[in-house]
Amino acid sequence: NEAFTKVSPALADVIGAAQPKQQLASAAAAALDELRQGEEPNAASRVVLGRLYVQLAASHGWFLGNTTGNYDEAEKAIAEAIRLYQSAAGKSPDDQLVLSLVKAEQLAGLIANGLLKPEQAIEHHEKSLKWATQLGAQTTNSYFLHQSELEKGWAKGNIGDVLCRMNPSETVISNYFLPALALCRKRGITEQSTNILDLWDLKTWTDNLGVAYYRMGRFQESLPYLREALDWIEAINKRLPHHAQYAGALAVVRAEVGEVLVRLNQPEEGLRLLRDAAKQADDLAGRDPANPGFTQIQIEVSWRSAAGFAALADDSAISDGERRSRLEQAETHRNRAQTLLTGLKSESLRRFLQADLKLAIDKATKAKTNLGLP
Repeated sequence: NEAFTKVSPALADVIGAAQPKQQLASAAAAALDELRQGEEPNAASRVVLGRLYVQLAASHGWFLGNTTGNYDEAEKAIAEAIRLYQSAAGKSPDDQLVLSLVKAEQLAGLIANGLLKPEQAIEHHEKSLKWATQLGAQTTNSYFLHQSELEKGWAKGNIGDVLCRMNPSETVISNYFLPALALCRKRGITEQSTNILDLWDLKTWTDNLGVAYYRMGRFQESLPYLREALDWIEAINKRLPHHAQYAGALAVVRAEVGEVLVRLNQPEEGLRLLRDAAKQADDLAGRDPANPGFTQIQIEVSWRSAAGFAALADDSAISDGERRSRLEQAETHRNRAQTLLTGLKSESLRRFLQADLKLAIDKATKAKTNLGLP
């Protein structure tokens, strides 16, 4: 319990700590297998074991930062964590146990999304929302009241994100993302806000909106939200420059803004941001080569760079020679993404990332066809 409530969460945040976190997870898995051979533990022990399984699941299935990307193993661990929590809850679980169930269902939804199981992901996020609502209704503690509001917002955002991946639409934007962003603005969050998660909240909602418009091909509407998301994640990184998740998110958002700028025919700034994102992603991977979570960021930056150059190559106003040159650069980035993807050990992580990479390949293929190339 001491190792997994204090040590493991700390390792999850530190750049360079992926390998010791994975070793701790492996040791925990072996210990948990041994513990499961005995009789069913009492309620208090089940809560402790539930925490261990949550940390094990997060080691394998968190969406960014220090993670193995082994969503299959993560799914098994989080299912056991939820079972243990629910069996310990009884009819009147205390505030902390309800919050634990909120977070466990949230993690289960993220893992299901990584396994390309959108319906299951939405079901878990809806359960997370239910528990978060119950927490707000039963508690009189200001900390748990604040956590209830945060978790309800994240549950809705996660549902919207899954729906947007399935079918981006104006309905998802208006029902999930815009109301949540309005609530954030109403809270008066600024760069000086003391709770870093408040800043992350604003980064998440503006980023979700930008990505939603991007997926709909509405790049002009996407850009202001992505620029604001970049401002928020830069502010977060100024405070916590060695945080694995936030550093990775900074590289991703830079690449998002860069690609959209290129698509809006602003290649100078757009390509600079894509280069900055690639350098940061490579620096992170260099600092922690054992971390598939950083390889995942390199892959996303590469396919976004490929998509950007493919869009530039589709410009009929430039010479065929220049278009071919840009297409060659698109293929270079695409090939790098494919090589990095092939090198990942986790089959489930490869499957998840392949979907986005396929979009970049399709864009390059379209540009080649427009040029009359085989």
